[in-house]
Amino acid sequence: MPFGDSDALVSHMAGKTISEIFDEDGEEAFRDLEHQALSDLLSSHKPSVISTGGGAVLREDNRRLLKQHSKVVWMLGDINTIASRLTNSPNPRPLVPKGDADEMRATIARIQNERQHLYEAVADIALDVSQIGQFAAIQAVIESAEAIRNEDFK
Repeated sequence: MPFGDSDALVSHMAGKTISEIFDEDGEEAFRDLEHQALSDLLSSHKPSVISTGGGAVLREDNRRLLKQHSKVVWMLGDINTIASRLTNSPNPRPLVPKGDADEMRATIARIQNERQHLYEAVADIALDVSQIGQFAAIQAVIESAEAIRNEDFK
């Protein structure tokens, strides 16, 4: 299946990294680009896998797009796992401070608490990837997609 990444498309559209967009233009400008990227990625009627940033659900219009034009697999994890993965990631998240581990975990917990009901509202499947690696997570997404597709054809 084709793969699309909304953050990569936003970065391409802006000619900047996600962090540069946040620093230079602000979060609202990023969210505008994110909505356009999501709209573009979902406009293809071919089955595909689309990765979004965790904040894509913040806008009502994005949640509506996701519910109307896709099946959503919510990849969730515990705070320590997310913090560890973000610490080792080459792509920093602009809303999560790097450095102080306690501050990072506190920010992740706050963001999760603020967004959980939004994730639940759009998710067709919730997939906990806390205890599995990247390749196992990919396999779990594939299995989830197959389960969703089989359910659609019943």
